Amino acid sequence: MKKILLLLVVFISPALLFAQDDVHKIVATETCECVQKKDASKMKDRSEIEMALGFCMLESAGKQKLDVDLSDPEVMRKFGEKVGIQMAIICPDVFATLFIKDDENPTEQLKFSGQIKSVDVGEFVYITFKEDTGKEHRLIWTRYFPGSDDFMDNPKKLVGKKASVSFQVVEYFSPKSKSYYNAKEITELQLQ
Repeated sequence: MKKILLLLVVFISPALLFAQDDVHKIVATETCECVQKKDASKMKDRSEIEMALGFCMLESAGKQKLDVDLSDPEVMRKFGEKVGIQMAIICPDVFATLFIKDDENPTEQLKFSGQIKSVDVGEFVYITFKEDTGKEHRLIWTRYFPGSDDFMDNPKKLVGKKASVSFQVVEYFSPKSKSYYNAKEITELQLQ
């Protein structure tokens, strides 16, 4: 009986591994097609591209009825790596567009006007800013910018003030989630 079980394990395990590789190829192919339809060249920044890529990948995984634990960053990372490797082979042009675009203009400055809704002070200062259009942004203050000296002692006095703010999207490492994320880092803040 033990020999039969051992033989089953020896013959079935490689078949399952190949089946998983086939599923990653299918997900990669479908993800490539999905991202091509979304036209990554019109997306503003890497975070928008990664978001589209993630949605396409999850949509395909859903079609394949894969059980991927969305709450586990490590599982998601490994799944994304396996699909990404296949994407690099299946659609290298799409794959290159997705990840080269970020290097074209890594310090693009964005600017808008509005009102400061809230200020959270911790290891860094996070400012919630509401544009005149109504859109809200969560900005991070990590280093000196013109005008920052006026608020160092009490950043919360900014709440309710009208301002124009410039920022750049910067990639940071989060030790808690063991992953990288994009944050909007303040480069200038001027009260109006």
